[in-house]
Amino acid sequence: MIRKPQERQENMLLHQVFFVALAAFVLLQGSFLIARVLIVNPVSRFADSGWKQLAVAYLPFLPVLLSVGIFTRIAEPELFRGFASSGKAGMPGNTAETALWGFIAGFAAILFCSVPAILRNDFSLYCNGASPLFLIFAFTCVFLQSAAEELLFRGYVMGALRKRYGLVFAVLINPLLFMLAHSSNSGISPVSLLTSYTIGFCLSILLCSVDSIWFVILAHTGWNYTQNILLGLPNSGLVSSQSVFRLNPDAVSSLWYDASFGLEGGIAPIFFWPVLTAVIILFRSRK
Repeated sequence: MIRKPQERQENMLLHQVFFVALAAFVLLQGSFLIARVLIVNPVSRFADSGWKQLAVAYLPFLPVLLSVGIFTRIAEPELFRGFASSGKAGMPGNTAETALWGFIAGFAAILFCSVPAILRNDFSLYCNGASPLFLIFAFTCVFLQSAAEELLFRGYVMGALRKRYGLVFAVLINPLLFMLAHSSNSGISPVSLLTSYTIGFCLSILLCSVDSIWFVILAHTGWNYTQNILLGLPNSGLVSSQSVFRLNPDAVSSLWYDASFGLEGGIAPIFFWPVLTAVIILFRSRK
């Protein structure tokens, strides 16, 4: 049976999307297998501490970061230049100033999302303190994790889909893969899946608006670092045993906060992230 041109195009679309999704899955899961042998198993032999907890949770993303970089350098060299360079050689927005504003955006997003839950007394915090050296180590760990996820999903996946099918398709589909990658997290729920999609979608829009992968990496870092290390709240279900503030054990779940999954299990990010994205776009257009 001879296939019609439209049918062949639809099949090609599925094959191309399937290839990009498969490549992302292989890069992620293959790197985690390497990390288990080279990082997790050796680190697990040390005594329990906040340092060990962070190393086991975040350092496995180092092989992910390296594998995404190497794969993209070989398969999509144009995308790789966008990661590593600024100006005409890469993304014009890749500057130190833009990266700093990205961190501030992630920091502000967590604070705004915390307000409804705090006003409802869903959770309360007390000052715990953490050494400066630990905070630097924690920032490095969180940055590696955030950079790996952003280079994979907003860098490779979005860039490859955008080149093949256009901007709208890429902006809609790459957050879906980002959401699916988080679907195995402990304590995941329909609300937290929708939150993951919303954050991924907003980061995709910001990547296009600011034209900087560095911005979204630091925004992701600011969100996770403020949530997990500064405030001591769960980050996708992970609670750091060392943080500047600590979460009192009387936390309760509500529409705005999930006691086991954190702010990402509530609806606040679904509202505040689009608002933050719109504010940034408006500010840049006026500037």
